[in-house]
Amino acid sequence: RRLWFLLGFVILSVLALNWMLYSVFYTSPTSETKHRNWAEVEAGLSKFHNKYYDQDEMYFMAVGWPTLVEATEKLSQVHVKKAEEGWLVSQEQHKVSESSPHRAIENVAASHASIIDSSYIWKHYWEDCWSDRDSLNHTASPRVSYFRLSADPVCTFLWMIKLRQEPIENIDRVLAVVTRADEKLMGKEDKPQQNGGMRTNLRSGLHAYWKPCTEASGNGESYLPEIVAFHIDRIVQFNRAPAVVPRYIAADDFYELADRAKEQDDDVERKVNSILRNCGRENEVGAEGSFVGWSPFGVELLRNSLRKTITPRIGELSQAEITRLGERMEAINRNSRPEDIEWAMELVTGHMFGILVGTLSRFRHNQHFFLNPETFKRGPMIYIDNDRSQWGHMPHDIAKGNALQQYCRFPEKLSKRILMLSSTGITLGDILMKISDIYSDSMKEGPLFTLSMRKQLQRNINWLAKSIYDCIKLHGEEVVLIPEHWESSSYDNFNLMGKTTFFEFLQTLSDLES
Repeated sequence: RRLWFLLGFVILSVLALNWMLYSVFYTSPTSETKHRNWAEVEAGLSKFHNKYYDQDEMYFMAVGWPTLVEATEKLSQVHVKKAEEGWLVSQEQHKVSESSPHRAIENVAASHASIIDSSYIWKHYWEDCWSDRDSLNHTASPRVSYFRLSADPVCTFLWMIKLRQEPIENIDRVLAVVTRADEKLMGKEDKPQQNGGMRTNLRSGLHAYWKPCTEASGNGESYLPEIVAFHIDRIVQFNRAPAVVPRYIAADDFYELADRAKEQDDDVERKVNSILRNCGRENEVGAEGSFVGWSPFGVELLRNSLRKTITPRIGELSQAEITRLGERMEAINRNSRPEDIEWAMELVTGHMFGILVGTLSRFRHNQHFFLNPETFKRGPMIYIDNDRSQWGHMPHDIAKGNALQQYCRFPEKLSKRILMLSSTGITLGDILMKISDIYSDSMKEGPLFTLSMRKQLQRNINWLAKSIYDCIKLHGEEVVLIPEHWESSSYDNFNLMGKTTFFEFLQTLSDLES
């Protein structure tokens, strides 16, 4: 009887825990009930917490960030619908002139203006986000403005709003979709097996890069994980990836934009048609892709000759190279020269992000760095081109271990978030599932994130957490956890309204929109 009683108690406890999780992650409570539910969930999950648990950090991850995404989507509903129809003249006018294959783009009606354009406060704040250069001298301040757009949640919110709401005026640098079957028919600017894309110019002059197609094209790239990788970047607070949102482009808009681009690219129509044919919706009425924000800073691609000496892919090094690199890494401590800490933490941070998103291929051919606009020296790495991220298996670089486990040097705040996420009832995968649910009504492809992906992501987190734990056990926190030289935490003081207040404000906006 005692055994059956104990079994029944365990089952009831699990059901109660699942109900609490559901109440926060799969319902849309009012602002008042959301805080009460969050407090209840925290109390119910306290047995999972380790010493690295931080209430403010977890609130940002589990409540604040999904609230920001939901507010962006709800405030953009009219704009998303307009994009599906085409940012062009009305359907009635189109029917009158069906003989013309193209239509001229007109300015969006006032009712479809971006909320940033219609608010002096938002517009002024966005301009401040975009032009912030106050702290570029990192010897004078630990906070540099490389991270203002990413680490300030208000800036990120406004960046996502602009990407979601502003119409596209012009395109250039258009790449065709090239499948295996298409290789024999490649155009003069094509490369084998590419998923296409194009740089866009929005009405305000802001640039963004649009990337279509899923792995269904056969090229191993997909715009869906590009979106997920951005959310991982922000939730865990790497804050290195530009803002990314889903964006649908109607076929009529494609044709008009291609017509505008013909003077610069006489092959643009073929390229656009390849996107609609290979990656578009049924009957080629339009195509969806990831819309990636353009950095306000210059960006430098690291030369091949420097990759093994500056930021090598550790999993591809020979044993002799691992040993030589280890001598440099193990010499790093909290009192090392700033430039040495900067080098070591950039290398480790990049690997930690690669492990979470399931691939470290960026270290092979795609290492991009911010450039200081005054000195033109390399700043921190920017995480772009995440379309090969995957959560189907363990990243190859850690499947049989990695030298990170013997170097034992990790960025302090980022590592503590990883350690926290390895021991919480609410996982990073749970948060991404919630975000996937938020996008489900507006996105044409998907789902964005699945249960099997959630399991693999947690395995990646657990691998990182165990590596850090083992190092701390062996050497102690003072040796292993190195304070970040480039501070990028979203919970530092921006002299703004409190973070909780901001997310409550966004929730109020969402409730009003609903």
